Amino acid sequence: MPVIEWNDGLSVGVEEIDNDHKTLIALINALFVALDEGDTQHSIEDSFDRLEDYIHRHFSREEALMAQYHYSDRADHQAQHRNFTDRVRELKAELLSSSSREVAEKAIDFLTQWLIHHIVAEDTKLAHLIKTSRQQTQPGWGGVIARFTRTVPFRTRVLLTALIPTLGMVCLSLYVVLQSAAKANALTDLESLYQLADESSHLVHALQAERGLSIGLPASRPKQFTERIRTLRSDSDATVLHFQTYLNRLQQSNLYPLLPQLGELLALRSDELAQIRVAVDNQLLASDEIQAYYTAYIEELLQIADRITHVPMSNAVSNSISAYISLIHYKEKLGLERALGLKAIENGKMEGQTLGQFYQLLGQQQALLQAFFNAASPALSELLEAEQRSDISEKVLRLQQRLLDRIDTNQLAQLSGDDWWGSFTDRMNQLQVLLDQLSLIIVEQMQHDRAEQERIVGFTVLLTGLFLILLWWLSWLLIRSVVEPVEKVTVALSRLASGDQTVLLNDLMADDELRHILTAYERCRVEILQGSYDEARSVLNEQKANRYRTLSSVDPLTGLLNRRRFSEMGRVELERAVRFNTPVTVLIIDVDRFKQVNDRFGHDFGDRVLQGISHALERQARSSDILARIGGEEFAMLLPQTRLEQARPLVERLLNQVRQLEFECDGQLVSTTISVGVVMWDGHSRDGLLSWLLKQADRALYQAKQQGRDRFCEQEPGAETDPVDAEPLTDSST
Repeated sequence: MPVIEWNDGLSVGVEEIDNDHKTLIALINALFVALDEGDTQHSIEDSFDRLEDYIHRHFSREEALMAQYHYSDRADHQAQHRNFTDRVRELKAELLSSSSREVAEKAIDFLTQWLIHHIVAEDTKLAHLIKTSRQQTQPGWGGVIARFTRTVPFRTRVLLTALIPTLGMVCLSLYVVLQSAAKANALTDLESLYQLADESSHLVHALQAERGLSIGLPASRPKQFTERIRTLRSDSDATVLHFQTYLNRLQQSNLYPLLPQLGELLALRSDELAQIRVAVDNQLLASDEIQAYYTAYIEELLQIADRITHVPMSNAVSNSISAYISLIHYKEKLGLERALGLKAIENGKMEGQTLGQFYQLLGQQQALLQAFFNAASPALSELLEAEQRSDISEKVLRLQQRLLDRIDTNQLAQLSGDDWWGSFTDRMNQLQVLLDQLSLIIVEQMQHDRAEQERIVGFTVLLTGLFLILLWWLSWLLIRSVVEPVEKVTVALSRLASGDQTVLLNDLMADDELRHILTAYERCRVEILQGSYDEARSVLNEQKANRYRTLSSVDPLTGLLNRRRFSEMGRVELERAVRFNTPVTVLIIDVDRFKQVNDRFGHDFGDRVLQGISHALERQARSSDILARIGGEEFAMLLPQTRLEQARPLVERLLNQVRQLEFECDGQLVSTTISVGVVMWDGHSRDGLLSWLLKQADRALYQAKQQGRDRFCEQEPGAETDPVDAEPLTDSST
C-alpha cells in the first residue's frame, strides 16, 4: 500500500504547485514499494534518481515563482531547498551502501515528514501570496469578483445575496405565470375550434346522406325518392344555417384568423348547392359529377377538424382529437361506399373505375380504423369496439359481403337498394352518435387541462408571494447580524474537531476580526493535519507488522495456509473434538506424477499447476474446513465434525474438480489428477494426535497410489499399524 496518499487537505490552491506535490508523493510511494518488496539495487537506485531529479525541478519552479511574486522569505526558502537536496544525496548513499531495512525505513520516514512539512508549512504561505496576486490582476470576471469582495462591505454583500436570487425567482415565477396563462387561453381557443369542428361534423353528416341519395336518384325510379330527398335537403339547410350562426359568433374572437375565408366559402357553397339540387332534380348531371361536388364540399368541411392538430395541446388531447379526426374520415369513406353501392344496385352492376373506387374505399376504411385505434385511449377504443359489435354494424358487413360476392356475376339487382341505403344510414347515424360521445370526452379533457393551467397560475402566484415575504424577512435578519460567517467558522471547527481537515475557508475579505478568526483556524488546521500524518505513519507501521505476521502463516505460492499454521489450527480443532467427542476426518492429497510434470514442462509451469489445484480444492472446501499446503505437491485438509461417510462426497468432488483442470504450455493442454488418503479420528486421545492422523492418512494415500492413482483410500478408524511398517512415499514421481 502507498506510504502517503494525496487528499484535498494537502492542496495549497495553486495548480502547478499541487501537481508537483502529487508527482513527489507518487515518486516517494514508488521508492517505498521498491524497498518494501526487496527490489534489486539497480531498481532502487533508479527510483531514487527519478525522485532526486524531480525534486530539483520542483525547487527550480518554486524559486522562479518566488522571484515572480516577490516572496519575502525567498532566501530562507532557497536555503531549505539546498539543505534538503544535500540530505537526499546522503540518504541515497546510505541506502545503496546498506541492505538494512532500518536504513530504508529511516529514509522513507524522512522523505514523508519533509514532504508534509514542505506542503503545509512552507508552500502554503507562498501559495497564498500567488493566489492573492493573481486575483488582484486577473482579467475579466475573476478580477471583478476579487475587487468586489475587497471593496463592498459584508452587510451590502449579504443584502445583494438575498436580492439577486429574489429577482431571479420573481422573473421565473412571472415567466411561469405568463406561460400558464397563455396555455390556458390557447386551450380556450382550442375548445372553441373543436366545437366548430364538431358543428361541422353534423353538417358533414347531413351532406353525406343527401349525397348518397342524390347519386342513386338518377339511376331509376326518381319519384320513389322524391319525399326522402326533400327531407334530407331540408335537414342540410337547417344544419348549414346553424353552422353559419356559430361561425359568425367566432368572428370577434382570436380564433377566427385560423379559419381564413371560411364564411365566404360557406356562402359560395350554399349558392352552388342550390344549383346542384336543381340539376339533380332535372337529371342534368351524371352521378360522378354529383359525387365529386358533394365530396369536395364535405372535404372542405373536414379540413376544419384537420386544422385542430396544428394548435398546441397536451398529448392526451392530441391523441383523442387524432382519433376523432380518423373516425370522421372513416365515416366519410363509409358514406361514399353507401353512395357507390346504392348506385351499383340500381344499375345492377359495378365495374371499371367505379369498382376500383369501391375497393379503394374499403382499404381506406381499414387504414382509418387502424389510425383510430393507434391514437385512441383504451376507453375510446372500447366505445368503437362496442359499436362494431352492434347489430347494425354486423348487418352492414353482411350486406357489404353480399355485394362483393355478386360483383363478378353482375347480379347486384338482386340486392335491395332500400335495405342497403337504410342499413348504411343507420350505421352512419350510429357513428355520429359515437362522434358526439367522443366530443364530450374531448371537451372534458380540454376543460381539465385548462383548469390545471389555471391552478398552476394561482399556485405560482401564491408561492411567489410567500417566497418574497420570506426572503425579505431573511434579508433584514442577515443584514442586522453576522451570524452566517460565524456559523461557517463554527461548522469548520466542528468538522475539524471530528477529524475532517479538508474544510478550507477563504480569507480574501476586508481586514477585520473575521479575517483574523479565519487565519487562526487555518493555522490550527495545518497543525492538526501534520499530526494526522504522524498518526498515519504509526498506523502504517502496525499494518506492516500485521502483514508480516500474515505472510508467516500463508504459503506464498498458493495462498493457502502453510504447514506451521495448519499444525497450530489442527491441534486447536482436535482439542475441541476431544473435549466434545465430535468426529474429525483428515485428508492427505498428493498430485499424481508431479515430478514428471516438473521435469517435462519446467518448474514455472509446475507452480501454475499447484496454484490451479489449490484453487480447485479451496472452492470445494467448506468454511469450517482447514486446508493447507504441507509439502511440495502435498496438501492436507482437516474436516471438523465430519465422519467418513460425510467426507466421501467431498473427496469425490475434489477428484472430479482436479480431473477437469487443463493447463496450457506451449500450445499443449496438460491435465493431472490427485490421490487422496482419508482417515477419521477413532475417538481415542493420544499424544501427537495430529501427527498420528497425518501418518494414518499417509498410509491410505500410499494405498491409493498403489491402486492406480486418481482415487482415494480410507484408513479404517482404530488401525494401530506402526508407522514404520508402512511403505513411505519416497519421491514425488508417484
